[in-house]
Amino acid sequence: RGLLSRVPGARCIPNAIHRCGDRRCSLIAVVCDDAGFQHTLPQVILPKNYLKKTPGAHLQSLYASMGSPIQAWHGTAGFNDTSCMKMWLRMISKHVHNKLGEIGIVLIMDALRVHWGEEVLQLCARLHITPIIVPARCTWFLQTLDVLVFQHLKRNLSKKLIAAESVSSENKVSWPDHIRSMGKSIQDVLVTQPW
Repeated sequence: RGLLSRVPGARCIPNAIHRCGDRRCSLIAVVCDDAGFQHTLPQVILPKNYLKKTPGAHLQSLYASMGSPIQAWHGTAGFNDTSCMKMWLRMISKHVHNKLGEIGIVLIMDALRVHWGEEVLQLCARLHITPIIVPARCTWFLQTLDVLVFQHLKRNLSKKLIAAESVSSENKVSWPDHIRSMGKSIQDVLVTQPW
């Protein structure tokens, strides 16, 4: 989105945000059909940390500044794996039952291998969570996050990153600016919107 200028000899990638450094970050997003409860649901960021080490105090404070209920889980490879998934399931189960009592939880997920691994499904059974796995290549019309939410989240984040890039003296988005933009977008789209 926006205008791109071609500089002779430079590589130009349409619609690309130029970031400083090689970072990655995944999001475990969750939405529900209860507008009064949506703003409390934990949205989990999995930043990639070199050698799975915890980042310095400055970066930790930036992640913390994204505000509740966003959480950053440090010490990950930057993507969801079985241990992250199990920790997330326990957290969601505890959060839902503490706030809403003993109600049934139906969890709709895509067919990412980690979502239907044996350990994850066994934990779902112990926590009384009913998992529904959307078949591969069907999420575009069956999974709420893909159908409704992520297009708004990506558009919102893209606008914020373009704005940060446009005011940067190097025409690049620093990782701290990227973190701030992610936090604002997650708050705008996942936390405050009733899905």
